[in-house]
Amino acid sequence: MTERSRPLRRQILTVVGAAALVGWGSFVVAQPQVTPPAVAEPVGEPVGASPRLVLEARECAEREEAVRAAVAVEVGDLLLERSGTAVEARTEANDRLSLACAGSVVSIEAQAAFAKAALRRTIDLGAFPADAAARALALAGLETLAEVSPVVQRRLQERARAGASRASAAAPVVEPPVASPPGIPAPVAMTEPRTLVAFAAVGRGFAGSHGATLWGGDVSLERAVGQRWNGAVDLDASVGRRTTALGRIDIRAVSLGAFWELRARRSWFTGLVGVGGRAGLVNLSGRANDEALVAGESVVRPWAGPALRARVTVGRAMWVAIASAEAGVAARGAEGVANGDTAVALRGPWLAIGAGFGIRL
Repeated sequence: MTERSRPLRRQILTVVGAAALVGWGSFVVAQPQVTPPAVAEPVGEPVGASPRLVLEARECAEREEAVRAAVAVEVGDLLLERSGTAVEARTEANDRLSLACAGSVVSIEAQAAFAKAALRRTIDLGAFPADAAARALALAGLETLAEVSPVVQRRLQERARAGASRASAAAPVVEPPVASPPGIPAPVAMTEPRTLVAFAAVGRGFAGSHGATLWGGDVSLERAVGQRWNGAVDLDASVGRRTTALGRIDIRAVSLGAFWELRARRSWFTGLVGVGGRAGLVNLSGRANDEALVAGESVVRPWAGPALRARVTVGRAMWVAIASAEAGVAARGAEGVANGDTAVALRGPWLAIGAGFGIRL
């Protein structure tokens, strides 16, 4: 190739390259613009709407209304009414609970929204009372659906928390019991015994001239009446002796007392003050020093009179200690005579002191 032909070759290559560039640009501009297809959104519910609950019942005509009412109580507005629109009741957009009855056996099928697989269970309602079978079926179905549906699970948890809050607000505040120290048993609440049986040693002295002192014992029974009062009866037996120049007189007395008492208690101590009376018989038996000169006789005489009594019991358990004092007047008394003169007289004022123990029953 000669030196003259080289410029010509460069001019030809430049023209061809420019033509190729112009042709390629025209081809690109002529191509149609391709827009990616739009994604269709579900019709009828806004995006992000919470699934509802569709309840279906087959061969359950006798229980369907009761089951639907029980489900509505538990989940509220999540349950779609049977009159809902076709869009609202779409199975794929909502949770579905299907019940199929065959006698007392019910098949439960629970499927969450947009889920492919369903959870199935069977329940036998034969063991439930007729009025509780529908609620038992509703709860079993909801518990099954709650395992696959977060919406139903959350609603049941909210209802449980609300029920617990109402119950705690309505329940009375109860102070917890105070624990007993180690080694000491907790106190046991008991009804306080209201009956007391008491046994006591008694000394009774009659004042005045020719009076005598008797020693013996009594057994008494008292019963609490209300918060402040006691009724009590007792049987007293005692003996004594009076010595004279001619011999001695043996005294044997028995009496029955009855009292109405006012009761007051403080800690371990119980005080009783009452009014009543006492009546009984006394046997006076004379023994002469010389029976050849004087003959002894035995007589029985009654005696009775009003009395006041005060008692104190100490103790809070079954066994208690007792101290008592009694003062009275023998309006009707007994008298023993020796050689025409009064040798012993059980009349006028008396004072009795007693001490013993009692058993609460």
